[in-house]
Amino acid sequence: DAPDSRPSAVAGGFYPGTPAEVRQAVARLFAAAPQGVAESWAGVLVPHAGWIYSGRLAAAVFARVAMPQTAIILCPKHRPQGARWAVAPHRRWQFPGGELASDPELAARLAAGVEGLELDAEAHRQEHAIEVELPLLAHAAPQTRVVGITVGDASLPELLRFGVAMSIVLRDMRELPLLVISSDMNHFA
Repeated sequence: DAPDSRPSAVAGGFYPGTPAEVRQAVARLFAAAPQGVAESWAGVLVPHAGWIYSGRLAAAVFARVAMPQTAIILCPKHRPQGARWAVAPHRRWQFPGGELASDPELAARLAAGVEGLELDAEAHRQEHAIEVELPLLAHAAPQTRVVGITVGDASLPELLRFGVAMSIVLRDMRELPLLVISSDMNHFA
């Protein structure tokens, strides 16, 4: 049975730590987002720094996207624990004051179809790059299921193979998931 994500490892640092503070901050971020008709996109790039730095831009992006049933959030692996490339086996993602469903079946299909990608909760335990997006996604699209993937060091050829293998797993889905790239724009390279 797939586990739930553990209570937040980064709330109170990268974003507010209590349910009331999270709700208030999310409401402010979306109130400041440009209004318009949501559009369908194959993928989006959102920043994952603390909300004080990146929350406004991330909320503006999510406010403009017509969300499908599923989103796959890909992010760099910032912590040493867990598999190099890890898809979260969670049933649900939890954060202060809320949660989002996952899609453990899609996670398992991705792990089986992408060489080197492993079902691994440990790699996600203290990773901030997915978690900071969750309350924003929950506000924009509470029905959307989220599959999280951390990507550790890899060469360009490895990443290209990863992308091709992932596209093969996804191509027969009735509705393609939104690919959410959660990026810090590589400030450490």
